Amino acid sequence: MAQTVSAIRLRSWTIILLLIFGLSAAGLRAQRDPAREFIKISDNLYRTRNGAWYGLVYITPDGIVLADPISTDFAGWVKTELDRRFPGVPVRYIIYSHSHWGRQRSIQEVGYRGGAPVL
Repeated sequence: MAQTVSAIRLRSWTIILLLIFGLSAAGLRAQRDPAREFIKISDNLYRTRNGAWYGLVYITPDGIVLADPISTDFAGWVKTELDRRFPGVPVRYIIYSHSHWGRQRSIQEVGYRGGAPVL
């Protein structure tokens, strides 16, 4: 009988620990992967969001003006969204509000179409 009670306790604690670790891992994953959005503001103006950071996309007859692609990872996501939403429309200009390494590296991700100048 003592083995049965021990086995039940062991299984119970194992299940509890697996649930705790599983929920912790899901929480950590949510912290690592910030919320991303592509939000329409007006007819040709969109706001992109990567967690607490924002950028802008402006669609013109000549192509796309992209402001603050944030980082290489987010710029890749923005590039995928642009290709999906506006197939064949080139990025004509990339505008940065300020400069640091993460933002500068994102040029490689989004400036691939037509060699967009960076402002």
